[in-house]
Amino acid sequence: MKALRTENLVKTFKKKREKITAVDHLSMEIEEGEFFGLLGPNGAGKTTTTKILSTLLLPDTGVAYVGGYDVVKEPNKVKNVLGWMQGESGGRSLYWRLTAKENLTFFASLEGVPQKIAETRVNSFLKFFDLWEHKDRLVKDLSTGMKVKLLVARCLIPNPDILILDEPTVGLDVETAAKLRNFFRVLNEQLNKTILFTSHKLWEVEELCERIAVLNKGRLIFQGTPVELKEKTQDISVVEIDIQSDDRWEDALAKLKGDLEEVVPVKEILEVRREGGFLNARLDVGDTFKSIPKLTSALSRKGWKIDSIGRSLPTLEEAFMEITERDTQEMKRQEKFN
Repeated sequence: MKALRTENLVKTFKKKREKITAVDHLSMEIEEGEFFGLLGPNGAGKTTTTKILSTLLLPDTGVAYVGGYDVVKEPNKVKNVLGWMQGESGGRSLYWRLTAKENLTFFASLEGVPQKIAETRVNSFLKFFDLWEHKDRLVKDLSTGMKVKLLVARCLIPNPDILILDEPTVGLDVETAAKLRNFFRVLNEQLNKTILFTSHKLWEVEELCERIAVLNKGRLIFQGTPVELKEKTQDISVVEIDIQSDDRWEDALAKLKGDLEEVVPVKEILEVRREGGFLNARLDVGDTFKSIPKLTSALSRKGWKIDSIGRSLPTLEEAFMEITERDTQEMKRQEKFN
């Protein structure tokens, strides 16, 4: 059985006299126990999709199943197996004039969790998320990061089999976000929770997710592994160079970038940074077989000591930007001819 499944899902909204299609015939499957990433630019339909799966919105047409239950016909059964949280903006789903502990206790009661079990879980989550010292503070007085942690705890209180986490690390400091990612990994790998995860931090998605789907203008334009997406974007031919330098890092980085701009167009310089004991440059150069000898020769003439140079896959962010831009341009061409 698929943990989550949609078939030709459509959702439109009216904005003045214009009809906006937020989800456009979306068909997608997520396996039981899978850690799955849902990506897309702003307005791609990610949040609308998660709200339909969470029974918060009704689709216009099409069907969606969560844990085998129809989100329209069996919403109560869906709620029994699903936990959903929406990052920073989801703070509105907490009661701001109740304390942190009162919120979790209330939602545990609402979800039908037995009182003794609820008390144990509430206390455990408050301690795990470093909220114990703040348990008696009103939610309205908590920081953004504390509210996000409370939202995650609220989502987990009924111990659901399936989790939808919409931007769960937004507003968190680096240490707390890392702790939360490790916790999600444990939920998935050790407790076999199915997780649908959205984030604008693509490195975060790559770190956690086995497979991903990319939406653009409500349409599914890719579904597969992060590596498959990188391999799909053949238009990006990345050369990666590791260079030694005895100069101060700041001076060396500025000099390398300046020298590269004399060899290749500025738009082709994807990144120049310090990595370990080397300077690392990533360039989108088109034909790598012709470019590598040219780059090696040009940089050597300028006195750079090249440790290694070779072709590299694009990053997930580079591949994501390429595929969404390509799809957007194709849609514009079709609209022009229609």
